[in-house]
Amino acid sequence: MSGRDPHEAAPGRYPAGAGVRSDVRHVAAPVGVYVGSVFGTYLLPTRTWDGFFCAVVVTTLAVLSAAIGLASAGVSMPLCLLVVTAAPAVVVCGFEF
Repeated sequence: MSGRDPHEAAPGRYPAGAGVRSDVRHVAAPVGVYVGSVFGTYLLPTRTWDGFFCAVVVTTLAVLSAAIGLASAGVSMPLCLLVVTAAPAVVVCGFEF
């Protein structure tokens, strides 16, 4: 036994803060693909593109970008992941209210 905590990252493996930023990007990318596929599934049969639909798309992308920006600014990972989780909620709130 080396005396180190087994859950601790190996020394020198990640630069300070790079893990959170990278992890949030790796979670935000599939969420973005999912939300994009939902928009695409809606767009294909209806073949309509109006201002409201554009506003929901832009707001959703802004929320995902905000999560990555918060991670780059050094905010904790749980808060960044909560912001990523809010991206699909933007779509639901946009179409329900």
